[in-house]
Amino acid sequence: SRLCSAGVGAPSLEVSPPDNGPWVLWAAAYGSGLQLSASSKQAVAAQCQVPRDVRFALEPACAVGSFLVLGEPCLPLCKEGWAPSGSSLACSDQGVLSPNTFFCEEVPCVAPE
Repeated sequence: SRLCSAGVGAPSLEVSPPDNGPWVLWAAAYGSGLQLSASSKQAVAAQCQVPRDVRFALEPACAVGSFLVLGEPCLPLCKEGWAPSGSSLACSDQGVLSPNTFFCEEVPCVAPE
């Protein structure tokens, strides 16, 4: 995996992008004449981006926002007069959205009797 660094002087942030799993972040602060601080490491749960540009869907298309984390359901949202093709989407621990999208179906009009 590739290592990315940000920051010149203090603070510094290094990020290791995941191959198939959670992000791992660690950082250490340093500066001229100062000792390097102890580094800290934090695992960040995998996230899934909710579907975008779904015809007749609201933006964002899920009630929770634009990103989901593991275990957080996405309840698809469609514009008035339209209904989602499925009841929910979920984000796996590998960062894979399932199902990967949905569509908005027109709600049929019922003529009054």
